[in-house]
Amino acid sequence: MTEFLNYGKPTSFLVEVIPGDGDYDLVSYFYPGALPDAWGPGVAVKVTPPLGGEWIGYFLQGKEARSAIDLCCIHPDGERLIVVAKGSGYVVSLSDPMKWEEIPFRPILGGRFDAESNTLVLFDYTRAFAINEQGYCWKTAHLSWDGLTEVEVRAGFLIGKGWDAASSELVPFEVRLSDGSHVGGASPAIG
Repeated sequence: MTEFLNYGKPTSFLVEVIPGDGDYDLVSYFYPGALPDAWGPGVAVKVTPPLGGEWIGYFLQGKEARSAIDLCCIHPDGERLIVVAKGSGYVVSLSDPMKWEEIPFRPILGGRFDAESNTLVLFDYTRAFAINEQGYCWKTAHLSWDGLTEVEVRAGFLIGKGWDAASSELVPFEVRLSDGSHVGGASPAIG
């Protein structure tokens, strides 16, 4: 089962990942769409505001990749929730579950959080994408032809290796968390 990861700013909302097949007597929403009282396979999250009015969000899972992740955490702004269900990502207001958006990046295969810059970095097969307090802040060019490995955050950088088809090997890359600029990696020819 997916865990709630306590990244980012503290919040007065209680967030809990729950079994998605349960029958709960609470107001519920299904995403995408914020459809009331609907359900679908994916990740289920119970949100308890500080003054009551609990609700459950059911987040539809993606189908693009077996290796896609599930993730649940507070948005770096402390006011929204980020949920990834088998690679499909959603951002939902904690106080108003009708205010939501889909993360325009999929399938999401991994995520790393940098506490120092309060930035969540998500990645797919070839690129990385960052969310900070202001929202979406950058997306890299292709870092790999097919697959990012050994991805971690260290000293203000996202580092890892990307597959270079031309040399048939993994090559290192470094992405600056402040602006998404990068060195290294392998970028396929575009055109």
